[in-house]
Amino acid sequence: MITISETERIIKALESEIHRAEYVKTDYLDGVEVKDLKLSLELIKDLQEENASLEAEVDKQYEQAKADILGNMSDGGTSCHWCIEQHRLNAIKEFAERLKPKLRTNAYVSPFASNVNDVILDNLVNEIVGEEK
Repeated sequence: MITISETERIIKALESEIHRAEYVKTDYLDGVEVKDLKLSLELIKDLQEENASLEAEVDKQYEQAKADILGNMSDGGTSCHWCIEQHRLNAIKEFAERLKPKLRTNAYVSPFASNVNDVILDNLVNEIVGEEK
């Protein structure tokens, strides 16, 4: 990745070469068309502007997310903690659902064993997340 100082050095070099070409009134400089140097310089500057715009947008979204989190925590953090806990419980349930087919393929050839694994897994998930059937 090119750093900002390296980008600035590239810009200065391109500007210097373009100025040199204009000074000697030529369309080519060291085998490179001056028009291409100008386009390269314009592209770099456009990308710099776009990068600055994106950085500003990221900063804005970060500040909004931080404000949302702090807003949720103003009620003692219960909303935020509840949300995190819900995500944790949903992840456990999803993991169990994804595990069931793997247990079925490893069950002893008997469909009964597969059903027993499902029941055991369901009971285990219910015990972890605290749900009653």
